[in-house]
Amino acid sequence: MDRDTAEKLNTITLETYFRIYDAIAIVRASLSEPERKEYIMGFGRALGYLYTDVLSPLYQEHPDLKPDNIA
Repeated sequence: MDRDTAEKLNTITLETYFRIYDAIAIVRASLSEPERKEYIMGFGRALGYLYTDVLSPLYQEHPDLKPDNIA
């Protein structure tokens, strides 16, 4: 993947990734335990797929794009 495309995808995907974390905070603060578990599991799966299927391959090709706050 060319550098320009990698940078654009990285920006969009990281924005999405951190917006999901924002959603998890809302869920934790607003929902009952049974609802909370269901949503957090769904968001967790989404985060996992974003990392393993999009970000990880991108960072393997362009390691300098990986921010310090991503595992």
